[in-house]
Amino acid sequence: MSGPHHTVFLNVLSSQNKIQLSKSALDVNVGFQSNLRLEDEGGNKISLNMLLSTFLWRVLWNKQINANTELILANNSQFENNTNYGSRIIIPDANVVESGVSAFLKTKKNKVIFEYGAGGSLRNIHTFLTEGVNTPDKAIQPFNKTLPSINGSVGFTWNPNKMWNLKTNIGSGFRSGNLAELSSDGLHEGTLRYEIGDPNLKIEQNINTETSLSYFSSHFQFSATGYWNHFRNYIYLAPTDSQYLGFDVFRYKQFDANLYGTEAMAGINFPFYERLRWETNFSMVTGELTNGTYLPFIPPAKLTNQLKLRLRDGRRVKNFAAFAMTENHFAQNRPAEFETPTAAYWLLNAGFNGDWRTRHSAISFSLCANNLLNKNYYDHLSRFKEYSIHNIGRNIVVHLTVPFTISTKNSKT
Repeated sequence: MSGPHHTVFLNVLSSQNKIQLSKSALDVNVGFQSNLRLEDEGGNKISLNMLLSTFLWRVLWNKQINANTELILANNSQFENNTNYGSRIIIPDANVVESGVSAFLKTKKNKVIFEYGAGGSLRNIHTFLTEGVNTPDKAIQPFNKTLPSINGSVGFTWNPNKMWNLKTNIGSGFRSGNLAELSSDGLHEGTLRYEIGDPNLKIEQNINTETSLSYFSSHFQFSATGYWNHFRNYIYLAPTDSQYLGFDVFRYKQFDANLYGTEAMAGINFPFYERLRWETNFSMVTGELTNGTYLPFIPPAKLTNQLKLRLRDGRRVKNFAAFAMTENHFAQNRPAEFETPTAAYWLLNAGFNGDWRTRHSAISFSLCANNLLNKNYYDHLSRFKEYSIHNIGRNIVVHLTVPFTISTKNSKT
């Protein structure tokens, strides 16, 4: 290709294995992937040439202790290597090794299910001296960090009957900074921003509590969930008032924060015509730092309404369904520092899908049209909003799947 462009080569090799033992089961999943990223920023040559190689595995042992008790033990581990071969560097050469073990116990007594979990993890990040970061005289200094963490959770579910379900849990979680958050120092043309990491970031830990209530019957369904997260040393990417070559500078920061919100759903299968369904979904999340300011890149409240019609199967056409949906995105009037508010907007989507039966197979087809009214709007999470670039307009996608099968018949000789 001529002109500025990005090229990514992704190769994945994975093996998923399930071993049935005499009184338990063992899952062993192993994988390797390489991600080669090449960039030509306009100099008619590849300047960014970065290879990320990852080897990972997951081993899970499942044991049914008795009719009401289940035990799961697991290990998740991975090794990553990042190597730069180009003249421009935004993330240093590094090795990342991580391994974690966990135990999960599930017991049932009458109509109550109890769940317990515990786990520990250890991550080591070792970066190497990497010269020529964006400019020949700039370097990312190496560091070696080992980040341990221990977590646990407990919860219960109550099913008084087949229609009602009440669930609540409390647990802890953790996340250590990744390579970009700890060590990036470069211009990302694809995101139109200059990102700077911080090697001194501490482990991010949180306490989470969540409660959900749901009701499902043949004609009416309802669910509501409320959650609250308290984060210690929450890691986030924040805009600044600085620029580099005309691009805004973003820094990875951390601060204690709270994220809380709710999700709700209500659905009706109309009794007079059960193939007609109406469903409403609502979601809202608030992200605040403990100093009273708001977190960046927090989406506003969203309300969707969908009407879906399923037709009876015909001789040739099976599983045919059509839908119309509206998306109402509320205004985001609580932006973070250096963010701007985003106006409310609503979108209209519609489509249909089904299967066309032939003599030997079924051809699947679908048509989905998003933003049918070609609305001009900004998504609050858009990276291009500050450059006055709207989100995508009317978008129509046609999908067709035609299976090709070859059958052979064995004849007796």
